[in-house]
Amino acid sequence: MPRRFIQTLRASLFSALGRARPDVALASLSDDAWFDLQFEPEAARERYNLSLPTFPPDDVQLRFTGLSARDNLLQARSFYEYAIARSQLRQAPDPRILDFGGGWGRVSRFFLRDVSPRRITVADCLTDSIHWLRETHNPCDIRKNDVLPPIRGIGRGFHLIYAYSVFSHLSPGATRAWLDYLISLLRPGGWLVITTMAGAFLDHLAGQGRESLTSEYAGLLPSPEVMRDRYEQGEVQFYPTGGGGELSASFYGISLLPRRYFTENYGANLVDFTEDVPRVNQAVVALRKAPINATPDTARSKG
Repeated sequence: MPRRFIQTLRASLFSALGRARPDVALASLSDDAWFDLQFEPEAARERYNLSLPTFPPDDVQLRFTGLSARDNLLQARSFYEYAIARSQLRQAPDPRILDFGGGWGRVSRFFLRDVSPRRITVADCLTDSIHWLRETHNPCDIRKNDVLPPIRGIGRGFHLIYAYSVFSHLSPGATRAWLDYLISLLRPGGWLVITTMAGAFLDHLAGQGRESLTSEYAGLLPSPEVMRDRYEQGEVQFYPTGGGGELSASFYGISLLPRRYFTENYGANLVDFTEDVPRVNQAVVALRKAPINATPDTARSKG
């Protein structure tokens, strides 16, 4: 029987059954090989019967993240590798993943090596994001959510929920509503991995970013020195700026959530707060829902 036919049949069965894990050969790729494959769609189809999403134009990528092309995916890769390792996703039975505020899908594409696209949901409140997820042929379950919970039709039982550069922008009220809701969607022992503005952003404003204080953020932010002092005192900061489209200033702006916020409000769930994830210019926060019959200390120690 021709090899190509066998590969196609295997891919069809995989899709029809909705299996949690992709092909073994694909899952066993090294991190470097998987990264390089993102730019080789023909090779992905030929070798693994995998249709990778395409890319939006560079100007669209820049509008979402300030990066494009390889640099954009290097940052996404670093966050993906942290989330994979921290959540122990590859050891989880039948994992489900939610990419909250997934933008055009630069992070979700990396998880296609680990989990069937049927078990990956990408949600965003922006019409523009949904457009580019469709336009780039992202194979995941795509959902448009409102600016406050819930996300309709997704159910519960996620092993991993992540949000890159979402809680770096939400108002305190929206932050609390979404954090509580997303934790409620996790299965016991599941993980929520997010980012928020932190020291790197303050360093930027105090240096090269000073120009943005008189242009993009004119009159909207205090001096970098004031923001730094508030951050070091453990103060939550939110400066409404709006972001276009559905991102009104009523809930969207510049947000800094220090470690103290998480210890005071989610101390039983907090496993990690770090500003040392390579290429990620925000603090990364890992929260874990307690496993069944586990005390909070036990849940944290297993992280």
